Amino acid sequence: MVALDERLYDVGRALASRQRLAVLLVLADGNASATELVARTGEGDIFHHLEVLGAAGLVTAGIDGCYGLASHDVRALVHALEAVARGRH
Repeated sequence: MVALDERLYDVGRALASRQRLAVLLVLADGNASATELVARTGEGDIFHHLEVLGAAGLVTAGIDGCYGLASHDVRALVHALEAVARGRH
């Protein structure tokens, strides 16, 4: 049996939401405020999704009130997911 790292599970759980994937896609284009995220994703409960994404280490909050991807690795993950979804893997 494979031992599943708890952080890997948290990342997988965070990615298993259409709304959270939409947030990540927006943030892959650059940092955004909660208001901008709501406008671009149509998701009203944005803070819940940001909390889950943050707990998984995918999103960070800046002191300017904007949110962004936590690292270049997260950006690469988002682009890889897009490529797989489009059949370019």
